[in-house]
Amino acid sequence: MMALASNGTNSYDAPGLQNGAWTYYWIEAVTTQGKIYAEDAAVYAEDGMKAWAAQYHLRVSPTHSDKYTGMFDL
Repeated sequence: MMALASNGTNSYDAPGLQNGAWTYYWIEAVTTQGKIYAEDAAVYAEDGMKAWAAQYHLRVSPTHSDKYTGMFDL
């Protein structure tokens, strides 16, 4: 099981991305960036969301927790 959340801040819909910001980067990770493990896709999405938020001077702190032993194959 993998839990995904924003650590004490807000989640943001990003109309220009046609998804939530984190969701957009998750989809990009698995469809165009070759991320085949959930852990790698989550890190990509977190980094993408942070970069997106910085453009708008928003404070975000997306994080994930993974209780799966090894890498979770998507």
